[in-house]
Amino acid sequence: MQFASGGLGSVALATILQDPGASNDEVLSPIVTTLNGLDIRALIMMQTLRIDDTLGQPVTASFSLKNALVEIGDVVQIRYFSQVIFAGFIDRIKRTSPDLDTVFYDCQCLDWSRILLRRKIRRNFTNATVQSIVESILDNELFGEGLTMGTIDARATLPLVDAKNAKTFDVLRSVAASAGQSFYVDYDQTIQMRSTTVPQAPLLVNEGNTLLDQSSLSKDADVYRNRQTVIVTGTPPDASTDAQMVIVQRENAGEIAARANAEGGTGIYEEMEEVTHPTSNDQVSLALLGISYATIRLSTSGITRLTFTCRVQGYGFRAGQVASVNLPTFGVIGEYVIQKVSLTEVSGTQLFHVLELTNSSLQQRAYETWLKIVASGAVIVQGPGLTTSHLQTFSIPGADTWTVPAGVTTVELTCFGAGSGGGGAAQSWTKNSGICYNTQNPVGGHGANGGKAVTVLSVIEGQVLSLVIGAGGTPGSNGSQTFFRWPPDNGDCSAIVVPTDGVDGGFSRAQQLGSTVCQANGGTKGTKALIIYDSTIANGTDGSIGGGAGDGITPGGGGSGGVRGVVGTAPTGGLDGKVEVRW
Repeated sequence: MQFASGGLGSVALATILQDPGASNDEVLSPIVTTLNGLDIRALIMMQTLRIDDTLGQPVTASFSLKNALVEIGDVVQIRYFSQVIFAGFIDRIKRTSPDLDTVFYDCQCLDWSRILLRRKIRRNFTNATVQSIVESILDNELFGEGLTMGTIDARATLPLVDAKNAKTFDVLRSVAASAGQSFYVDYDQTIQMRSTTVPQAPLLVNEGNTLLDQSSLSKDADVYRNRQTVIVTGTPPDASTDAQMVIVQRENAGEIAARANAEGGTGIYEEMEEVTHPTSNDQVSLALLGISYATIRLSTSGITRLTFTCRVQGYGFRAGQVASVNLPTFGVIGEYVIQKVSLTEVSGTQLFHVLELTNSSLQQRAYETWLKIVASGAVIVQGPGLTTSHLQTFSIPGADTWTVPAGVTTVELTCFGAGSGGGGAAQSWTKNSGICYNTQNPVGGHGANGGKAVTVLSVIEGQVLSLVIGAGGTPGSNGSQTFFRWPPDNGDCSAIVVPTDGVDGGFSRAQQLGSTVCQANGGTKGTKALIIYDSTIANGTDGSIGGGAGDGITPGGGGSGGVRGVVGTAPTGGLDGKVEVRW
């Protein structure tokens, strides 16, 4: 058999539980437990050893000792043959004594994650890569703790990580989850964040495998929803400021239609949740959190989850591994993620694992961890829907399309409306005693920026999004030698050439299945200088910033508006809009 050094390493499963390279002593008693480096296997009560490994949680171990002196913080290592199956600290001790001569020590242990649970973080990171955040925490909060960096699959840049007295474990777990990564501390004290390098479980789950027993399959629709409402409340900076509130609603139109077709009625399964932004009272920040939360909740709970449970002989299983499942009798075939592993000692030579596998992806399970952390209010990491490593920009005015790549379930759309054109200027003349005089020169109005809208969207592979990119509004034109009469019977100074308004900027939008999911309107036009045929003139009015629809986030920032007309200088047109797709 081959053995891995630890973590999610793959181990070849054999029908005999013996390492050919093991010593005779190990063959007789392959389960070895050390306390501060000393072998205590003889002191552990038979069938009391248990190890629980749940995705996104510290690994725990428990056992009972007889007449052994142990303390909180003692280092524990458990091996099965040459493979480490647990390493960490004693975290709790319960002492019982049936008589005056015997004392039992029931020990509860945590893996190396215990270090991360006792250290706190009180700072933020902006526009930082996942790897740089891990490096910074290792060099600062975790300096001197003996932890090192392992494999970090994520290469995404996170817009915001903000922690106020949060546990380091929660911060790192949330950082990993925001990028769809599983997070754990390996038994060699390395921090791991995996998604693309997760190995297969050392077992094929099929109906002919004699190492499997006690199998069951369940379907869970309790968490299912196709419409999610999130109420986000801010944290005011002081007692004199009211907490802001933003309500965000997202829905999966395809799922709603499918349920309506199958069940009748509206097909809507609706849930509402309340969360608090622990560090901001700004409405845009609250809205972004609500968008991320609602979108990710739909992506993780918008399916009927299948859970397969079985007992297996052997070792080498870790939460987060991917197992191939082929169970035609159950109607289940595909890749399943090991959500939980519970290891128990059957005898001094044999271990059993109870595995819980789900049909949700590793990314979905990581996102569930992110949801729990956000709901707890401990730390804020800008959500997975806003954490991207790919960007495609569409900036040529007109219609276009974007096809969802393989493996992509969430995209961020940013629509920028086009700017409008500036209004034209005027030259005003009057005639006095037969002489024409240039008196006042009113200017045209500024063109306005287009709007900006942000939408985080649940998608499926191969889906086509329809796009429209708005064209910048054209400028107006200046007048030339325009006039007014004073007095009215004094005659004309010249022919009238009236200035003109600019043109509104075009909208930019994205549609999914014919429904608009993101739209930013163009800026409204700058108007011409006003000429009234008496002694009154007026400057043109400035255009207004385009609004838009994208979960209510519509700050300015689209294409720039055109410059107003000034005598001697013509107005300019607005800049084109664009649509940015991030995934």
